[in-house]
Amino acid sequence: IHKQQIMTSTSTATSMLRDDQKIVKSLEGNNICADCEQTNPTWCSVSFGILLCLECSGKHRGLGTHISFVRSLDMDSFSAKQIQVLKIGGNKQCNSYLQDQHTQQQPQQQRENTTTDDFTTTACTNPTTKNNSARVKYDNNIAELYKLKLKARVEGKPEPTELP
Repeated sequence: IHKQQIMTSTSTATSMLRDDQKIVKSLEGNNICADCEQTNPTWCSVSFGILLCLECSGKHRGLGTHISFVRSLDMDSFSAKQIQVLKIGGNKQCNSYLQDQHTQQQPQQQRENTTTDDFTTTACTNPTTKNNSARVKYDNNIAELYKLKLKARVEGKPEPTELP
């Protein structure tokens, strides 16, 4: 029975089809890494529905799978739900949501001094870039709510407006 359970659990995950990859890669902003300006990212955070370069994928792995579950588009297997999250997510959508929500929560003085680039692009090769910490960007209640919204969309449920 144990062997059968293992086979059942592995049969639900498959390599991403080329057609699915094309859809995911064609989403707005997915031509560059969600966290830096590297082109043609080949890694993803299934949790956030975003594409990442190799270096940023390592930073996401460092956050832990409870925050960001990282996979290779080419080498790893995905469940049907994970593929759906990637198809409905996208780098621009995620970055826009996170920045908009963070901006709304900042005091007025900080909002006036913050640009989109400060929050959404953190060049991998430039450790001095403002807000370059993946932990700052993704390990917070705003990011957690975004993940729940994506999950609800995939499951056809109403999107939450606050954390449970």
